[in-house]
Amino acid sequence: MKKSDIIKNTSSLLDHFPDDLDIETFVDEMLQFQELKMSLFSHDKTIDDPQYQLRYLKSMNIKHTFPNIETVLQIYLTIPCKNCSSERSFSALKRVKTRLRSCLSQDRLDNLTLLTVEHEITKQLSYEDIIEKFSKILKKNQCNLM
Repeated sequence: MKKSDIIKNTSSLLDHFPDDLDIETFVDEMLQFQELKMSLFSHDKTIDDPQYQLRYLKSMNIKHTFPNIETVLQIYLTIPCKNCSSERSFSALKRVKTRLRSCLSQDRLDNLTLLTVEHEITKQLSYEDIIEKFSKILKKNQCNLM
């Protein structure tokens, strides 16, 4: 990425998050971090992964050198790309809320909602394996009670 592009993108981030980023140091920090990435990881494509970058900052104990970079990465990793998942969770909660909802504990309701939201993943699960795991746990617990 060119220096002019970095400065332009950094300015855009500063416009969107003025309370979270230090205006005076952020541009220099971003330029230094880009140089660090290029010098240390020119052969490694995983450095472009924001999660990897954040882990690297923390593991090398240089997050204090790049506090704004850490903040930007945390913001990037926590802001959803789309609001679909939150909308799905509300719609799933409506489906799960039934007259029996009052009988459910909050923890169980949360788990059922999560299963409903992530139905694509749950479709791929092998129910036989899950049932077998639960039966083994149940047998262990029954043996411990005796």
